[in-house]
Amino acid sequence: MSACRCRPRGTLQQAGVPGGRADLPPGADAPAWDRVAGMASNEVKFKIDVPTDMEAGVPADFASLWHTSTSFVIDFVAATKPPQPVTDPSTGAVTGRVVPGRVVSRVRIPPQQVFELARALTQQLDAWERETGKKSDGND
Repeated sequence: MSACRCRPRGTLQQAGVPGGRADLPPGADAPAWDRVAGMASNEVKFKIDVPTDMEAGVPADFASLWHTSTSFVIDFVAATKPPQPVTDPSTGAVTGRVVPGRVVSRVRIPPQQVFELARALTQQLDAWERETGKKSDGND
C-alpha cells in the first residue's frame, strides 16, 4: 500500500523518502500513483491498494484513446489472432491486413487528469530510456 496526495493538474514529485521510495532500487522512479504533488490547505490524500489478483497486470499489445465531453477513455487491447488479410471482393486482391483484438481493460479518466497522465508517462518514458539506453520513437 502507498499513500498519494493528488490534485488535478500539478507537478508530480518523488515521494517524501530521501532519494525516492525505500522499496525501489537506486535511481528508479516511483510509479505515478505513488508520487506526491505539492498541496495547499485543501489537501486530499489517497491510500491506494492494488488487489493481489491485479498485481501482475494484464498484457496488452496496444492502446486506443478516445474521448467524450466528460471523460477520456483508454482501451488497452490484446491481439487475439495474427494479422488477417483483407481482400477486395471484386478483384480478390489483398488490400491490407487487420489484427483482430479484444479490449482487456477500459480506463476512463476526467479531462483534468489527462495533463497529469501525460506528464507521468513522459517522466516514466524518460526514466526507461535512461535505464535501458534505448530511445523509443513510438514506431516500434
